[in-house]
Amino acid sequence: TLQVKIAANDKSRRAREGYIKVFTGDENVCKMIPVVQSGNPDYEGPEGLPILDLYFDFTTNFMGWPTASQSTGEYVYPLDGVDYSFEFGRCNMGKYLVIHNVGAYLGLPAIENYRLTKVTAVVSSNNSKARGAAVSADPAGTILVSEDIEWPAAPSVEVVYELEDTQYNTRYYLINTPGHPSGGLPTAAVILHYDP
Repeated sequence: TLQVKIAANDKSRRAREGYIKVFTGDENVCKMIPVVQSGNPDYEGPEGLPILDLYFDFTTNFMGWPTASQSTGEYVYPLDGVDYSFEFGRCNMGKYLVIHNVGAYLGLPAIENYRLTKVTAVVSSNNSKARGAAVSADPAGTILVSEDIEWPAAPSVEVVYELEDTQYNTRYYLINTPGHPSGGLPTAAVILHYDP
């Protein structure tokens, strides 16, 4: 019999799961014990940190992001001396960033001691078709933390996503959603609002 007591994760409201692997004298015999660590529902982040509003312009490719259609991977955007990590899930750079077709996504930066609470997507200056997107807690788009909003068939529009119940130090995903008239998301910029 093995009893395990796990203290709550004081610096996050999110629960975490893991395993303890127990080995015996026989290398072919082991036991996996699931462990769940609860979060701290009262965690609000450290005091004294400023609110962050970060503007990421995708109308120039000074950062050298991939131009090949439907690229994947993690890429850095340097801004004011800080490297911010984005994740491509079938995206590419051209005259602007394109998030291709339904299910494609742009993973947004996770920042230590901050939580993302609002995303503003700026539609490209040449857009003429309606499209649709939401912000998700997972790249599969199964856990939405915003409304699924249709982007209008108009250029240079700002589409604002107010996020619900987001966690600290966590990446969220701007994801192309089904049920809208057109394909890829032509994105000129994103403005990301983080609360400490």
